Amino acid sequence: MDEKAYSGVLRDLREELDEHLDAINRNTEEVTETHEDIAELEVRLEKLAERIDALQALLLSQTPSVKSVRLTPKEEEMLKILLEAKEPLTSLLLGKMAGLTADAAAQTLYCLKQKGVPLLATTVDEQTFYALEAQFRDLQRARVTYTFNQ
Repeated sequence: MDEKAYSGVLRDLREELDEHLDAINRNTEEVTETHEDIAELEVRLEKLAERIDALQALLLSQTPSVKSVRLTPKEEEMLKILLEAKEPLTSLLLGKMAGLTADAAAQTLYCLKQKGVPLLATTVDEQTFYALEAQFRDLQRARVTYTFNQ
C-alpha cells in the first residue's frame, strides 16, 4: 500500500475513533445527569421520610393512651352491652339487658366513667341515652384492652 492509502485508512480510523469518543462523552454526560437525578431523588425521599416520621409522631401523640383497668363483673357485662349496641341506650334498657335495676345500671355506668371508659350521655325528652365514644368502641372491637373474666 502506498502512503495515500495508509493516510486514507488512518483518516477513516481516526473518524471512527472520534465518533466512538463522542458517543462515550455523550454516555458519560447521561450517566452524570442520571447520577444527579438520583441524588435529587434521594434528597426528596429523605424529606418525605422526615415528614412521615413527623406524621407518625403526631398520630402517636393523638392516640389515647390505653390503660389496663380492672372491672367488676357488672361493669364487664355493661361494657359488653355497650360495645355490641347499635345505638345509644337508656340506663333502664341497659339494666334490663344486664339483669340490673335502672339505678344499679346508672351506678355501674358512673363507675365505668370513673375508671376512664369514655361514655357519651345524651338527654332527649328527659331520658338519658348512653353510648361509647366511637373511637374507643372501634378500638375495643379491634383489640380488647379490657380483659373480661370468663
